[in-house]
Amino acid sequence: MDGVFGSENTGCRGLRDAQSWFIELDGSTRSGGGLLAVINKDRLGTDSFLVGSKHRPRAQQFIETGDGTNDDSISKLIDGEQTMSGAIDISNPDKPKRVAIVASNPSVSKQTGWPIGFWWAEMTHPYYEFVEHGYKVDICSPDGGKLQGDKMSDPRDDGKLMADDLVSLGFICSPQHSALVDRSKPISQVKVSDYDAILFVGGEGPMYTFYDNDRVHKLAAEFYEAGKITAVLCHGTCLLLKAKVNGTLLVKGKTWTGFANSEEKYADEFIGKRMQPFWIEEEAKKLPDTNFIVCGRFKAHAVRDGNLITGQQQYSAKAVARLIIEALGV
Repeated sequence: MDGVFGSENTGCRGLRDAQSWFIELDGSTRSGGGLLAVINKDRLGTDSFLVGSKHRPRAQQFIETGDGTNDDSISKLIDGEQTMSGAIDISNPDKPKRVAIVASNPSVSKQTGWPIGFWWAEMTHPYYEFVEHGYKVDICSPDGGKLQGDKMSDPRDDGKLMADDLVSLGFICSPQHSALVDRSKPISQVKVSDYDAILFVGGEGPMYTFYDNDRVHKLAAEFYEAGKITAVLCHGTCLLLKAKVNGTLLVKGKTWTGFANSEEKYADEFIGKRMQPFWIEEEAKKLPDTNFIVCGRFKAHAVRDGNLITGQQQYSAKAVARLIIEALGV
């Protein structure tokens, strides 16, 4: 298959299943280190995400609006009528794929005292990938309404941690797109039948707004039980520590990933205090009958096991989006 290679060596810390392959999908130069995925060898050749083109057309996706805000454009964006590259060949233009992106509502960290929310790149990079492929996207949250990105994730922040994130910068500075995070749809209005996939994104907020939120757990379980692609990214994966399908943990028998202990340790040392109430890898390792794995610190790492797709941290956002696209097609 064009652009795909495999290795039977485990390569990632924590993998217990010797029958899994690590593969890199096409576009490694675009993802800064390649797109890692984990599959089972007996499914090789049947998983839809392995089929992809090496040369996807790329085009500017953000609407150029000048200084003003066009209410009609904003309404179209909120209704999922995003623009896309005219070069994309959609198999069914009358019924494009639809994805719900669920981000955290604003909260306050009990560890740092900081206002917290979602991580910009984890929303904007998948959004860009989806819209470029003709998908319609709704930005949602547990309670709906105005959202806020984590300060450190903002490319304009003085700390300059994400200063090179031009995709997020373009999204933030576009009135039409920034309006999407001001008017997020509450998950009570998200109907499983209306969407092909759901993506729960991370940041610092989900550790407070997803982890103990039965509504979030229920939504994830409903999508998964309906056979829909259910994707979770970074600290959003804390919901998988509790989400259940018919009384059984959704991740039972699954291989998945999330924010690593090594990354938590680095973040704590970087700011000089503990940031999170618990560490996801640490808690995941306590669960029976599940296979939680991580790769290199802050390296793009996404895993697909059936209809469950997970990503390790913010640098895995594109990788997760591309696995979703490979699974759904256009």
